[in-house]
Amino acid sequence: MSSINESTEAVASSPGALGERLIALIDLLHNRIRPSYHTTRLTAARMSALRIIIESDGTTGGQIAQAEQVTQATITRILDGLSENGFIVREGSRQDRRIVDVRATEAGRAAFREAVESQIERLADDLATLSAEDRAEISDALRHLERVFQSG
Repeated sequence: MSSINESTEAVASSPGALGERLIALIDLLHNRIRPSYHTTRLTAARMSALRIIIESDGTTGGQIAQAEQVTQATITRILDGLSENGFIVREGSRQDRRIVDVRATEAGRAAFREAVESQIERLADDLATLSAEDRAEISDALRHLERVFQSG
């Protein structure tokens, strides 16, 4: 006969319960790194779009909208904000005049780096309070989660 603790642990480790805990953790992490958005003028949405632009070394609004799973109107507003802050430039495509290419400026790259460094620093400070053993366990768990979510 299983004990109450084993039963509770089985429920707590069910895929649904783990999913619920991950969503709650995402919210906590987002709130923890939120101050970096204020110092760099990058909202979470702008930072995500800028990451795509930087990683692709230029792209189009349509490609960003598709990657972010948002409408063209939504990505246009995000790009307008990035442009107003001097973080991106829009240029007509040389191959197709109907397309507008989007590229990050040096100011955009610098703001992105600053935001990422600020976020890492905040999280590292929190993680430094854990034992080396706890950090190793978290690292192992993250490796499993990366494998699951990168394959799907």
